[in-house]
Amino acid sequence: MTFISYAQNFEDVLLWRALGQVQRGHYIDIGAQDPVVDSVSMAFYEAGWRGIHVEPTPSYASMLREARPDELVIEAVVTDIPGPVPFFEFPGTGISTGRADIATRHAKVGYEARSISAPAIRLDEVLEMAPSDPHWMKIDVEGMEGDVLRSWGQSKRRPWILVIESTFPTTQEETYKLWIQEVLARGYRKVFFDGLSCYFVHQRQRALAARFKTPANVFDAFAVTRHHFSAAEIRAQLDATKQRLDVEWARAEGLQGTLNKALSARDKARDEQRETLQRMVLAETEHRTSIETLAGKQRIGELELRREFRDLEEALRKRAFDAEEQLASVRAELARLQERAKQLQMQLERSDRAASRSKTEFVQELGRVREKNDQFKAQWADRRGRYEDEIRQLRSTSEKSEALLRMLLAERPSRWQQVGEVLGLAKRGPAWLELVSWAVNQPVSQNIAADDQQLTKKEETIRAMQTNVVDEELKFLRQAGSVEDLLATNGPSFVRLAYATILGRRTDPEGESYYLDRLNRGFTKIELLDQLSKGDEAKLMPRLPEIDAALRKFRLFRLVMGKRSAGARVEQDIVRRVTEVHVDDFMRYHDEEFVAQLFAYYLGRAPDEEGLAHYLRRIRSGVSRQQVLLEVSRGVEAKRRGKHAAGEVVIAMALFIDRIPVIRELVTMIKFNLNLRNHLQDMRARENHLYRLSKNLH
Repeated sequence: MTFISYAQNFEDVLLWRALGQVQRGHYIDIGAQDPVVDSVSMAFYEAGWRGIHVEPTPSYASMLREARPDELVIEAVVTDIPGPVPFFEFPGTGISTGRADIATRHAKVGYEARSISAPAIRLDEVLEMAPSDPHWMKIDVEGMEGDVLRSWGQSKRRPWILVIESTFPTTQEETYKLWIQEVLARGYRKVFFDGLSCYFVHQRQRALAARFKTPANVFDAFAVTRHHFSAAEIRAQLDATKQRLDVEWARAEGLQGTLNKALSARDKARDEQRETLQRMVLAETEHRTSIETLAGKQRIGELELRREFRDLEEALRKRAFDAEEQLASVRAELARLQERAKQLQMQLERSDRAASRSKTEFVQELGRVREKNDQFKAQWADRRGRYEDEIRQLRSTSEKSEALLRMLLAERPSRWQQVGEVLGLAKRGPAWLELVSWAVNQPVSQNIAADDQQLTKKEETIRAMQTNVVDEELKFLRQAGSVEDLLATNGPSFVRLAYATILGRRTDPEGESYYLDRLNRGFTKIELLDQLSKGDEAKLMPRLPEIDAALRKFRLFRLVMGKRSAGARVEQDIVRRVTEVHVDDFMRYHDEEFVAQLFAYYLGRAPDEEGLAHYLRRIRSGVSRQQVLLEVSRGVEAKRRGKHAAGEVVIAMALFIDRIPVIRELVTMIKFNLNLRNHLQDMRARENHLYRLSKNLH
C-alpha cells in the first residue's frame, strides 16, 4: 500500500522505514504546528499511532485540538526557564520563535510579528506524560533546540529516535554543534542528516541505525499531498486551469446574457407583428360577421318556418296516430259486436228452426240479452270511474313521492351521518320523518299479516344496507402501512388503497376508471403514485417517509432511464429490499448494538469479549462504521460462512478513493471540466437554434 507523506522534508518517510513494523506506537512532537500541512505525525496518526503535541502558537494549538481530539495538546514553550516567557508569533507561518534576535531578523525581511506571553514547561515533564519511552520525538522550535534539550534534566525516559532541526531558521547554516553534547551524553548516536534535521538513534535501539543509510527514495513507495513543496508546480497548474475555466464560464454567462437580449428583441418584434396581424384579422372578422349576420337572420327565418312546418307535421302525425288507435279500438269493438251479432243470429236461426219455441220466449230471451248488455255498459262505466279515481290518486301519490324524494336528496346524509344513524348517535332529518308519517297514513291493506311481514323484510334489508355502509366506511379508513404493502396490491385494490394512502379518501368513479386504464396500458404503479402525489389534494395529507423516498428515487432515475424503466427499476429495488440484507440496515445501529448486529449476521453468533472490546475501541476512536463493517465481513470466519450484504463493494470503493487525496482532487476537477464542456455545448446549440428561429421570422 502506498505511504502518504505529509512532512516537509520526508521526515515521516524515514521514520516509517525504521518503525513501520510497530503497531499502535506513540510519539512526542515538539513544535507540531499544523495538524496536516507539513506534519510529521499525520501519517502515523492515520496508521493508529497516538502521541503528545507541544505547540505555543494559539491558532495552531486550537487546530490540533479540533483535528486530534484523542491526543494531548500542550499549549506552552518547552524550556529550562520558568514561565511565562515572551513568545514572538508570526501568524500563518512556521517561523514563530521565543528568541528575540531571530524575531528581529525575520521582521527585517518583511514578516510582521505579534508578541505574546506563553506558559513554559520542561522536557522532563513532557516525557513523564508519555506511557513509556516514545518511539520517536521531533524537536522543531526555530532556534530554541538547546533550551529544550537542557530541560531534559534527570528524566530516565529515552525515545528510540530523535529528529532535531539542525539549521538556523530559513538558512542552511548548521547549528547542531551548539547542543549535540546534550544528546550524545544520553546515549544517542547521530545516524543521518537530511539537510534540515539530524536523526539520532539510542544505543538500546542501535539495530535501527541501518534503516537510515539512504535518504527517502523511490523504494520507500510513498506519495506526497497537494500541500507539499514538490507538488507546487502541479498545484499551480491546477489553479491556473481553474482560473481559465472561471474565465470561460464568465464568458459563457456573458454570451447567455447576449442571447437572452437577442431573444427578447426577437420576441418583442414577433409580438408587434402578431398584434398587427390580429388587428387585420379582427377587421376582416368584423366585416365577415356583418355579412354573416344578415345571412344568419335569413337562415333563422327559414329555420323557424321549417320548425313550424315540422311541428305542424308532427301534430298531424300524432293526431293521425291517435285516430288510428281509436279506429283500431272501434274496429275491435265492432268485431266483438259483430261476433256477438253472429251468435245472436245463430240463436235466432235456432229459434226459428225450433218449432216448439214461442214468440214470447224469444222476446224474453231478447230482453235478457238487452238487460245483460245494459249491465255490461253500467259495469264498464263504473269500472271506468274507479280507474280514473285510482289514476288521480296515483298521480297525487307520485307528486308527493317526488317532493319527498327531492327533500331526501337535499338532506342526503354523509357517510359519517349514516354511520351515526346506525349506531344511534345521530337523528334523522325532517324529510325522513315526513316520509315515515306519509307511509303510516296510507290505507291499510286487507291482508295485515302479509303487509307486516313485508314491512319486516324491508326493515331488515335497510339495516343490512346500513351495516354494509359502515363496513365500507371502516374498510375505507385502512391505509397502507408501508410502500411494500401498497405495491403488493393489484388492479382496483391498488387504486383504492393508493387513494386512501395518498389522498385520504375513497376513489371517485372517473378517477378509478382513469387509473385502472393506465395500469392496463402498462404504466407502472410508481408512475401512478407520482401522478397522485402532485395534486393539491395530496399536498394536504401526510405521507409515509418511505413513499416520499421511493418517489424521489423514481424522479432521479427518470432523468436517465425514462419514466417506464425508472418505475420498474424502483419497484424491483423495493421488492428486493424486502428480502435482501443491505449495509444500510446495519447503519441504523450504533456502538455496541452495531457490533452485535455485525457478529449476528456475518458470524452467526454473539460477539466475544475480546472482539467486542476491539471493535468498540475502533469505533470510539473515530474509525467509521463502514470501515468496521468491511473488517468483519472480510474476516476468515465470515468468509467461511459466505455471508454478504448489498453495498459492500460501494463502501470499499468509496473508502479506497477517499484515502488518496490527489486522486480525489483530480476526480473533482475532471467532473467540473466535463460539466463545463456540456454547458458550453448546450449554449452553442441554443445560439444556433436562436439564429434559425430569427431567420424563419424574417
